[in-house]
Amino acid sequence: MTLTRRQWAQLAVLSLLWGLLAANELQSLAGRPIGVLWLQAAALSWALGTVLMRRSALPAQASAFSVMAVPLVGIAAATAIVGEVPQISDWLAALCIAVAIVSATGRRVRSDNPAP
Repeated sequence: MTLTRRQWAQLAVLSLLWGLLAANELQSLAGRPIGVLWLQAAALSWALGTVLMRRSALPAQASAFSVMAVPLVGIAAATAIVGEVPQISDWLAALCIAVAIVSATGRRVRSDNPAP
């Protein structure tokens, strides 16, 4: 299977997103095995949710949108529940997620066709 240019761009944005979100967290998890276990449990539940979402009747775009929105919920929940203040890397990651979601929907924004 050959990836299209759009898929390569999505992969690049996703990689950047992962790096931005993981950079600060990996340092703070060093020497905390319980935190690493929670992190792994969250990743496993996200992966399971993605697989189950693919098997449902939802179209691929809706599935992609909902899966990519999970980190946004995580950033908001960390702020609301734990009181964590988002760092610049969190804001950049949120921007990457927004770009990925727009890319996944396949819509093109044209400057000569303004939104209603």
